[in-house]
Formats: sequence, C-alpha cells, structure tokens
Amino acid sequence: MNDTLAKNLSASLQRLLHDERLNSITRKDFAAKSGLSRQYVAMLEDGKRIPRLDTLFQIAQGLNMQISQLVEILQENLNSAMSASTSMAADNGKIKWITRKQ
Repeated sequence: MNDTLAKNLSASLQRLLHDERLNSITRKDFAAKSGLSRQYVAMLEDGKRIPRLDTLFQIAQGLNMQISQLVEILQENLNSAMSASTSMAADNGKIKWITRKQ
C-alpha cells in the first residue's frame, strides 16, 4: 500500500470512528464492545494506526454494522478525500493529475 493511499485510508477511518462513535457511544464503551483497547481506539482515531482486516471486523462489530457496510463507508470517504485533493490541469495540451499537499 502506498503512503498516500494509507494516509487517506487512515483519514477515512478516523472520520468514520470519530463521527459514528461520538454520536452514540463513549470511547471506553466502544472499546469494550469491539474488543479493542481504549488506547488502540485512540490511536485509530488519531490516525496513528492502520488496522488489519481482523481489526476492521472488530470495529464493525463495535459500530453495530456488517464489515461490508464499514468497507463501503470507508471507500466513500476515501473517494471523497481523493477527489478533494486531486484535480486535473492542462499542460501543453496534455492532462496531468496534480495532487495538493495536505
């Protein structure tokens, strides 16, 4: 996984966890429900960790959703982040992708 994709995936998960968890559950309760430690949940929300596949299952469980729903939301967030940070520019008749630094 390249660095940009990893950072965008991490940001997508951060946004999801922050929004979903703050709307319905404390970090402590989410950690207990998902089987993750509060410290690890904090690291996920702060973008300091990218979870493995088995951890995504635990996150989905903690959010009361199926893994497919979680992945769909992450993909939508990732697509939004990529389109917000990428634009097309014409250069001598050629189209180039320009990624803005965040």
